[in-house]
Amino acid sequence: MLEVLYEITLRPIASSGSIRAATLFRAIEAFKPTLLLDEVDTYAKQDPELRGIINGSISKKMAETMRCVGDSHIPARFSTWCPKIMTGIGELHDTTADRSITIKLNRRALDGPPIRDLTALDESSASLKRLRRKILRWCQDNRQEIILGLSDVKFPVGIHDRAKDCWRAILAIAAQVGPEWEDKIFKACTKLTEGEDGAGLREALLADLKEIFLTGNDPEFIPTETLLEKLNTRDDRPWCEFSPGKKPLTAHGLSNQLKRFDIKSDKKRLPADQGGKPMRGYWLKDLKPTWTRYGSGTLEQPTKTLANSENQSGTILKNVPIVNSPKPSTSLDCSNVPNEDPFEDKIAVLDNF
Repeated sequence: MLEVLYEITLRPIASSGSIRAATLFRAIEAFKPTLLLDEVDTYAKQDPELRGIINGSISKKMAETMRCVGDSHIPARFSTWCPKIMTGIGELHDTTADRSITIKLNRRALDGPPIRDLTALDESSASLKRLRRKILRWCQDNRQEIILGLSDVKFPVGIHDRAKDCWRAILAIAAQVGPEWEDKIFKACTKLTEGEDGAGLREALLADLKEIFLTGNDPEFIPTETLLEKLNTRDDRPWCEFSPGKKPLTAHGLSNQLKRFDIKSDKKRLPADQGGKPMRGYWLKDLKPTWTRYGSGTLEQPTKTLANSENQSGTILKNVPIVNSPKPSTSLDCSNVPNEDPFEDKIAVLDNF
C-alpha cells in the first residue's frame, strides 16, 4: 500500500523506523512532502515530542513549531503542515487516532484472487506514474471549484469536529468528481467515523446513557450497577468488550469516560424497600447539561445520531447541490506535467491546496 501511495502522491518521502521530532519538522519545512511513516507502532507512542508535532498539525493555521537556531539562538518558525500517512501494527495513541482517518487492513485470504508483485513489474510503476500525472492535471483543472466547495460540504449526522477537519477536503473533492463518488465517499465517511474511538465513542456512551435515563423508573438518579448492566447487555454496542481482554465495561471505565465531560458519580441512599443502603451512581442533573452540548438538549426522546442509530443510511442528503467538473483546460496537457523529479518546482501549484 505504501509503495502504491509513494508513486501517486505529491513529493513523497518514506521513513521506515524511528524518526525524531526535529528531523520531522525540518523535513516538512524543507521539502513540503507527503510523509509515509512506516512502523510507527515501534516509536510514535513512546515519543511525546514527536506525537505533539503530529497532533498539532491538523490545522493549517496552527501547524507550526518554533526552535532557536544558530549560534545566536535566534527563534525560527518551522511548518509542520503536510499530508502524513502512518502505518503500523496495533493502535495509534488515542490523541493521534482522534485526529486521523483510520483504515484497518486485513491479511489477504488464502483463497482470494491472485495478485501481481508490484516491485517486480516495471510497467506497474509506469502506470502509477501516469495516474499521478492525471491526478495532478485534474487538480489543476478543478482546484478553485474544490476550494469554493469546502464551505458547502455536507457531513454525516453526528460526526465530531476533528473528524470534520480530516474529511472536509476529501468530501469536497468527491463532490467535484460527481454524484457517484460523492455517494461512495459519504458512505465511507459514515462508516469510518461511526462509533470510532475517542470523542465519537464517548458521545455514543452519552447517547446510550440518555436512553437509559429516559426509560428508567427513577429518572433523577440511577446506580452505576444498573447502568453497567443495561450497557453491557447491548449486542449492538462495544461496551460488552470495552475493557482490556474484551471484558465488559466496568465502573472504573465508565468513570474514566465520563470524567472527560466533568461528570462524576455520587452517592444516594436507596429507599427502604430497596435495602436502604447508599449506592454510587449518576444524577440526571449532572448529565443533562452535557446532553445539551453533545445532543438535542431535550429529554423527550433519545438523540438520534450516528451514535445511537445503527440503521441510519449513509446516502447523500437530499437537495445537496452537485457541482459538475468543468471541462479540462485546453491549454494544459498531461504529457507536460513533470513526472521524473517529485521535487520539481512546477508541482508547487498544489502547495497551498
